[in-house]
Amino acid sequence: MKTRNIIFYISVICLLLIFGMILLSSTYAQNATSMQLPSETKVKSSVWKLLASNEFIDVNYKYEECNLPSQGTHDENVYLQIKNKTAQAITVEWNTEYWYNNKCYGCEDGNTENHKTIYLAPNATIEGVCAKNANPALVILSKMLNVKTGSELTNFNLRDIKTTVNK
Repeated sequence: MKTRNIIFYISVICLLLIFGMILLSSTYAQNATSMQLPSETKVKSSVWKLLASNEFIDVNYKYEECNLPSQGTHDENVYLQIKNKTAQAITVEWNTEYWYNNKCYGCEDGNTENHKTIYLAPNATIEGVCAKNANPALVILSKMLNVKTGSELTNFNLRDIKTTVNK
């Protein structure tokens, strides 16, 4: 009877260990390294500039005008581009910090209000575009050009970028 119980417990422990190893091997996370300090103002460029990178992804940004008369908007936006450098599907997550007129929104520790998640196919590139149904995770409003608000994006940062390989 004792031998049977010992064998049963050993079998359960082995199954739990195997299950745990399967769970751990199904994802692999890696943080992206920002190429600029959060407090460093981004260069306003109409060509893609590298913002962050790691062995899995490159994150680029550019400023561009977006005029959508059917929506009643004419804005200057920051568009993000994320390139999957791997032959595996990945998930990219981050928290966006916005500075409007040098006041930061979303910069508080633990703030996840502006949390974004993007799924990328193997070797895929996704980027923000000027369109009615654009992915809001990839577009940051810089300033309204058709409305005088006095508010303008003075800086932005992607905080806590996490890349997970999906298996």
